Order: sequence, then C-alpha cells, then structure tokens
Amino acid sequence: MLTLNQWRHGIVNSNLQASTRLVLHTLSYYMDSATCVCNISRSKIIESTSLSRTGVLAHLNIAEKEGWISRTKSTVGSWGGNKYTANIPEELNDEPAKVVIKKEPAQVVEPVLDPPLGSVISKRVSNHWQWGTAADLKVAEYIYGCLKRIDNRAKQPNMASWSNDVRLMRVNDERTPREICEVFKWANEDSFWQSNILSPSKLREKYTALHTKMNAEAPIASGRLRKTKGNITGVVL
Repeated sequence: MLTLNQWRHGIVNSNLQASTRLVLHTLSYYMDSATCVCNISRSKIIESTSLSRTGVLAHLNIAEKEGWISRTKSTVGSWGGNKYTANIPEELNDEPAKVVIKKEPAQVVEPVLDPPLGSVISKRVSNHWQWGTAADLKVAEYIYGCLKRIDNRAKQPNMASWSNDVRLMRVNDERTPREICEVFKWANEDSFWQSNILSPSKLREKYTALHTKMNAEAPIASGRLRKTKGNITGVVL
C-alpha cells in the first residue's frame, strides 16, 4: 500500500518540473496520511502555491498525465472542489520506495502565467508575482499618503510590491486593512518610529512590537473608532 512518505519521496526523485512538484507537495500537505487522499479547491491550491490559476491547472494536468495523481469531483460539501488521490506511475509500481524515473520526461512548454485571480495590481518578478487586491492597494496608497504628508518629496514606491506586502500581512498574518492602517498611523506619528517604518515590509517586520507599544501607550476604548485626519483612501480608522 502506498504511503504518503513514499509518494513524496517519489516526487522528489522524479524528473517533474519544479512547479509541478510544488503543486504535488502542496496536495500532500492536505492529504490524509492513511489514505493519501484529499479534498481541496483549486483556489486553495492557488493561494498555497502563489501560482496563477492557469499555472495550477497546467501542472495538475501534467501530474495526472504522468500518473502521479488521479482526480474526481469531490462529494464533500458544496464548494465544488476536487478529490485528489496519490498514485505512483505504472512503471514504478513494483518498487514504490525506490522511485527512479527511467523514461525521458515529456517536453512541456511552461505556460505563460496570468496575474493571480483577484489582483488589481501586479508585477512579474522572476517566476512569481507580486500582487494585491483592491483592498491591499488602498492600504498601500494610504501608507504612501502618510509619508507624503511628512515629506512631499517622497518617491513613488513600487505599488505592486507594497500591495504584495500588505496582502501577506492580511492573508498570512491575519491582519485586517483597518488594523494595518491604524498601526502604521501610530508609528508614523511616533517620534522614533516615524523615520524607521517607511514601507509595508518594514511595518510587517515590526508589527507585533508596534502593536504592543501602541496599545500600552494609547489603548482604544472598546467599541470606538478613531478618525484619520486627511485620510483620502477611504480606510476608516
């Protein structure tokens, strides 16, 4: 019986493209260790790999064609995901623990990857995208606006990069746009942090320390919202 470790070992020692391996290893993260099966939506794979929808679909097709997975429509829930089952290609079934690809890999042209779904601003950097949603861009513009009020000669930043850092705070760190703006505003008005927090990436790096100090010095009354003077972004604080 195939185990999850044997499948992962096989992927590592295969001649699959790096992006195909990434997609398969992402699936393995969600698989049941006993059955080597998972139910997952394409949007979750896109979010976990940071690949585009076109790229994820292309690499899933490659993996299925090469015999590393089989997929059927999921019967779990109503969210329209797929059921993925780990497989070992037929020519390797005799020795699943010693996976060595003997045939020449198919020559597959890497697809032209579209900007990620839901992005309003994006920039291709090497083999990945820096991008953000409308909410991420609005926060990035708010931060830049705060800096411009202090120094009207502040250079226009790379908004795709800034929006990407905001998105990582929002998605990976689970910060809301309001929280991000509120902590930046506090740092931007603090005599020490004002010259040290000049971008979303620096804000993300120091976020916990800033949030802790902000709450210790000026706790916000329960249920009350602060208004941001001169806020032209629409982000309510």
